[in-house]
Formats: sequence, structure tokens, C-alpha cells
Amino acid sequence: MGVGNQSSNGEPSVTEYQLGGGKVFLAELATGGLPKTYRKVGNTPEFTVTVNTESYEHNSTQDGAPAQDLSVIIDSGGAIGFTLENFSAENLALFLLGEASSYTNPGIAGVTDAVIVADGDIEVTGYYQIRTTLGAPIFGITTVNAIAVSTTDAAPVLLTLDQDYTVDANSGIIHLLDTGVIDAVIGTGKGLTCTLGADAAATLVDLVTMLSDIEKDVAIIFEGINAADGNKRTLYHFHKISLAANGDANLISAEAGALPMTGQVEANDAFTERVDVYTPITQV
Repeated sequence: MGVGNQSSNGEPSVTEYQLGGGKVFLAELATGGLPKTYRKVGNTPEFTVTVNTESYEHNSTQDGAPAQDLSVIIDSGGAIGFTLENFSAENLALFLLGEASSYTNPGIAGVTDAVIVADGDIEVTGYYQIRTTLGAPIFGITTVNAIAVSTTDAAPVLLTLDQDYTVDANSGIIHLLDTGVIDAVIGTGKGLTCTLGADAAATLVDLVTMLSDIEKDVAIIFEGINAADGNKRTLYHFHKISLAANGDANLISAEAGALPMTGQVEANDAFTERVDVYTPITQV
């Protein structure tokens, strides 16, 4: 069986041109090196492969001016680069070198007398995050939560919503207004606490950390689709890739955001080769 996709007369074929798109699948590695469950990472408008080599070069001066008479590759490596457009929790964790998990909004259970501002730290027109007594942020405030903000006096003074303060129900951020009541609290050097009633409608959210998992070794399958060859597929199996962010994630922009990634090709003891390419896999 021959290798390649040449025409019947042995000439190179235009179907060998590359006009590409494709899909990216990613999996964590088990202890022995085999990939666990793959997941599809979403749209990837760019996917590149780079081969790097280092050579030893020798020059001879036997005939006068130095002239190279030997070049030997002494080291080689590879890298990939791709751009993620789906800002899923898992993809954010890849970019931030962190971990993705779930977070239970404490607004589900409610809180009592959680400190919003410590004594002496209040500022007029300041912004403050509603938190539990352990510092966990609360958001998604509902009418059932029935927010109540009071001073830390021995006889607490209840502030009036939309008169002394406003609250962003989405973020759970309180904004203190410039009122006589707030001035009085500042004058006494006291702080503020918050009480929220329980509301089972409060939701679980994704939680992504940053720089908590800096060694991102994964297996990647790239399924290339070549429009120049009737959308035939080629599979690139990268058996071990050490991933890292490769640039900025622009969170405020007039254009769609993206997560640029890079990865070094590494050896995986579970496989003979570092990368295997199967082409074309479309059996027609």
C-alpha cells in the first residue's frame, strides 16, 4: 500500500493542500500516562504546530576562510499553540493555571450579622461586598433574602435600603450613600453588619482559582478538517502536552474575547511516540 494522496499518474494532488479547520479534545492524564475522559474545548480559530531543533555546526579552515563542513541535529522538540473562544470554567482554569469546581452561594442558607465593614473602616460612597462571617462572598440577592444592614453599635441602627445604601442584587455589592446616617456611623467609628434570610432559590456557581495548579499536563486530540480535500479528516494525537497561557485574555474589548494557549510536546511512557498523526481517516 502506498503512502500519500497522489493522483493516479504519480503527480502531487491539489487535495494535499491544507485549508483547515478542526476540533480540539483534551483529557487529563492518569497515573500511568493514559488519557482519562476527553472533553471538547469549543471553538478554536487557531491551532499551530511548531518543530524546534538545535544543531551542532562545525567549520573547517583547511582551505582558508571558515566553511561549514558538518551540521548535526543534537536536540529536537515540538510545541503547539491554539486559541480558545469558549470561556467555560474548565477553559478558564487552563488559562489561569487553576482549578474548576463548584461554589455554593451562601445566600441559600442566609447569614446573620456578617461583618460588611469593620469598625473604623467605613467611607462615604464606598463599595463593599456582602460576605459571610468566614469571608465567603454572597451574590444573587433575592427579595426573599430580605437584606438588612445595621451598625455594629451595642444597640444596632438599621440602615434604610435605597436611602442610606443601595445593593447590586447580582454581585452582592453594597454602595453607601452620602447621608447623615452614614456620617453618624463614621463619627462613632463603628462598622456595618448584614443579615440575609435563607432562600433555596440561590444557585450553585462555577468557581475557578488562579495559579493553584501550575503543572497542566494533558493529552490532546486535534481532528483536522481539510476543505481542500472534501472535508477529509486527519487525527493528531498529542500524547502529553505541558500547557500554559500564551498572552492576555482581554476581558473588556469591542471584539470577542479569547484565551491564547501554548504547550510543549513531551514524552509519555504509555506511548512509543510523542505524537501520532493519522491521515486521512475519512474512509470514502
